[in-house]
Amino acid sequence: MFEIKRLIGATALAALSMSVAAVEWQALPSKAPEPASNPTTPAKVELGKMLYHDPRLSSNGVVSCNSCHNVMAGGDDSRPGSIGVKNQVGGRGAPSVYNGLQLCSILGRPSTEP
Repeated sequence: MFEIKRLIGATALAALSMSVAAVEWQALPSKAPEPASNPTTPAKVELGKMLYHDPRLSSNGVVSCNSCHNVMAGGDDSRPGSIGVKNQVGGRGAPSVYNGLQLCSILGRPSTEP
């Protein structure tokens, strides 16, 4: 029985790797897309960095966005369940923030694009 499960697992892994290899990967753009009505400025970028790293915005004043979405570690926390306010563990790890603009439309949130 163990050998059958092993064979099924190996077959599934081989099929997955072939389908991933068929996808054409593209490099991320060097500049994030921006709406024409709200262009990026150095002041806005600096404000965004300050807000992203400011724990005072959390309900207990301890956790910042960067606590879970660590930009120096790929934009996520690499945990099965993120640790949040009052050390509560969430049902999943924090997703990366690197595709945040694209995720807005996937999650049903308003898009900032024109």
